[in-house]
Amino acid sequence: MPFCIKCGHEIPVGASFCPNCGAQATIGVASTVEHARLKHYTDGETGFSLDYPDLAGWTIQKPPQVRAPTRLTFVNNQLKATLVFGFIQLPNVIPDLSGPGIFDAAVANIFDSYQRSHPYASLLSSRLVTNPNNGVKGVELVYTDKVQGDPWKGRLTAFFKGSKRYDVTAFSLQENFDHADRELFASVLKSFNF
Repeated sequence: MPFCIKCGHEIPVGASFCPNCGAQATIGVASTVEHARLKHYTDGETGFSLDYPDLAGWTIQKPPQVRAPTRLTFVNNQLKATLVFGFIQLPNVIPDLSGPGIFDAAVANIFDSYQRSHPYASLLSSRLVTNPNNGVKGVELVYTDKVQGDPWKGRLTAFFKGSKRYDVTAFSLQENFDHADRELFASVLKSFNF
């Protein structure tokens, strides 16, 4: 089902106008991402870059501290969805994730660290991923959690390049995750480069 480019509200198939704000609906069921204007962001300190669609309902927040692990955050209050980009300088160079036991150790380390502050988190899946823009390997963790009693779903992708870790964390209410993933998460992750 399509979503309104102006307000992000779901539009019934075949409708000519958004029932929420009255904006003209895009013909077909294509994602609004295909029709939105792309903007580019480059982090001045870490050098990571990404392209993101200029979609209604999504706001960008940059942390006040220059050296914060969180470098850039997209928030959609209506969907209760967030996309966070982070950077961590590690004390050691991370070996090749495809080496024996390295992938499992990375998954355990990342998820155990998350679970210490989120006791209701449950790991659904993990897999080795490759950044399509630079070939850097990473781990992807898909998990569920409870935030203020509500079920949430998230996906953390951590890429390791030398002694640097670049994180992309997407999370939202579980019922909204697939919509937020189609609308923003997946398209931005595909453009992420460092």
